[in-house]
Amino acid sequence: MLLVRRRRTSEAPCDLTTDAVGPRFSVVIPAFNEERLIGDCLQSLARQDFTGGHEVIVVDNNCTDDTAEIARLYGAIVVREETPGVCAARHRGTLTARGQIVVSSDADTVFGAGWLSRIAQTFRQLRSRGRIAFDRCNPTLTSARRLTQGLAYNVVVSFLFYYVLAVTLNHATGRAVIGTAPAFRNDRSRPVSRRYRLSGLGWLTVAAAATALTARLMDN
Repeated sequence: MLLVRRRRTSEAPCDLTTDAVGPRFSVVIPAFNEERLIGDCLQSLARQDFTGGHEVIVVDNNCTDDTAEIARLYGAIVVREETPGVCAARHRGTLTARGQIVVSSDADTVFGAGWLSRIAQTFRQLRSRGRIAFDRCNPTLTSARRLTQGLAYNVVVSFLFYYVLAVTLNHATGRAVIGTAPAFRNDRSRPVSRRYRLSGLGWLTVAAAATALTARLMDN
C-alpha cells in the first residue's frame, strides 16, 4: 500500500528526489504480537540501499509480547493504537509519518535490499509522464470490495483464483508466480515436490473450468 502526501496549497511542490523536507519514505508496519518475526523484517529494512532517507514506524496494536521493545532496539519509531485492527493501526502510523511517500507493509515480511529503490524509480518514471493523481474511476477490487460482485465471481475469482490457485502455485514454485499471494519464505533452496506440482496443475484446471462455467451461466 502506497500513499503520497497531499501538500497544502501554500507549500512548494514536493521534490520526490530529495529528503530536504523529511525522509522520502515512511514505512508503516502494523503489529500485533509479532516478536518472533519482526526482527527479520526490521533487519531487512535497515539493509535498504536507498539513499534518500526513510523512517520505519511500528504500530503497537495492543501487543502483549515484546514486539514494541524489539522494534525500538532496531531503531524504529513505535506508536500505540488502542483500536484493534490493521486498518486503525495503519491509519495511526500514517498520521505519525513524516515521509513524502508512505508505504505500509506487514511485520512478517522481509524485503530485498533494493525494495525502496525500486519504488523510488517507479515514482520517477511516473513523474516523468506527468502529474500523479488518484483516479476515482479506476477502483481496486480488494477482498472486501469483491464481496459486492456476486456469488459466482467470489467463488471463481476470490476463492479459487486468489486464495487457492495463487497460494498453491506460489508454494509449489517458491516464488510469486501469481502476484496476488506472496511466495512462501524459505531460507534454503529446496526441490519442488511432485505433489505440489500436481496440486497446482489440478487447481489451475479447476479454476479454468469454473471460469468457463461461470461465463456460460452469466451469458444465459
